[in-house]
Amino acid sequence: MKKRLLLSFLFAPFVIFAQVGIGTTSPNSSSILELKSTSQGLLTPRMTKGQRNAITSPATGLLIYQTNNTAGFYYYDGSNWVTFGGGDTDWTISGNNIYNANTENVGVGTITPSTKFHIKGTASGGGGGSSTIYSENFSGIPIGDITTTAGITLHQEVSGSGTYWESVTPTESYALVVCSNCVGRWINIRFDGDFDAQNEVFVSGKFTPSVTATSLDINFDYRYVFDNGTGERFKATLYNETDGNDVTTLVNLTNASANTSYSGAYTFSGTNAATDAYTLRFRYRGRFGTGASVDNIVVDENATAAPSSFAFRLEDGTEGAGKVLTSDANGNATWKDPGHALTKMSSINDIDLLEETNVKLETQQVQINELKALVETLLSNK
Repeated sequence: MKKRLLLSFLFAPFVIFAQVGIGTTSPNSSSILELKSTSQGLLTPRMTKGQRNAITSPATGLLIYQTNNTAGFYYYDGSNWVTFGGGDTDWTISGNNIYNANTENVGVGTITPSTKFHIKGTASGGGGGSSTIYSENFSGIPIGDITTTAGITLHQEVSGSGTYWESVTPTESYALVVCSNCVGRWINIRFDGDFDAQNEVFVSGKFTPSVTATSLDINFDYRYVFDNGTGERFKATLYNETDGNDVTTLVNLTNASANTSYSGAYTFSGTNAATDAYTLRFRYRGRFGTGASVDNIVVDENATAAPSSFAFRLEDGTEGAGKVLTSDANGNATWKDPGHALTKMSSINDIDLLEETNVKLETQQVQINELKALVETLLSNK
């Protein structure tokens, strides 16, 4: 009687609204069934391809292991039986080899291959030379004080008081210091009578050279007016924002006025890497001087050419500069010197064929020359 009840329980349909664990008493809450074992695995239904295809109305996600043809796990995606690798079964493993089993073409770099093996690509790399990586003529900077908020494209650091670096035009009443090449709009700082108070730094926008850059060419126009005050200064530096230090001093004026342009170069070295972020910094310290102005900042990088990469590469130990890819009678390719084809003309038939080709070309040239002479004669007799 007990056996009958047990069998009835096992084979009676029922619904469990919880997780089921086999080999564990605490199945994961995200699973409906968790199997746990260190000595056994899950064995899915195994069948041939024909038996698989005979399954009536397979459910999407149905999983089986196919034992013939291309053996492996297959699941039904709602329309087709596909392998775990996806719907593309063209690439097939045979022992230690892999081959493409489709009947059409294979493309690398193209989705429309026109031959059995079609490679499409372009040589890349090169480059190098000089290019502009930062330029500022202040035409887009609003009139008035330059922002003191760090992180903006450009800003100023204020450590003193009084007037600050300002964006100005010739019509502004406080455009007191105009460099010879200052046009349109530029930045200006003016002495305000508050002795020893001004000590402001204009910080340009950041620029980061390329990895192949070797040096920078830095250019800007400026004017500084000195008025015999102790402590007055106009200083321009290249600053490494990544490391937080001055890299090199470009201009450093204390007791002499200037109205000119700066043009100089910096070669990357030491901890100042090409891939660091940089800015230009202009410091003005006023006492009795009129002020300073800056305009037309341009930074160019000089870079070496990047290594080239190509669409196709074959290394068989015979490769070399200027060699060409040639084939033997069985289609096996290798690299050969371009003169190889001529040295292969070892038979008298090869030489005769070459001489015959040359004779035909010479005969055609003679016929062309005779025709030209005939035309010239006819024209001269008209």
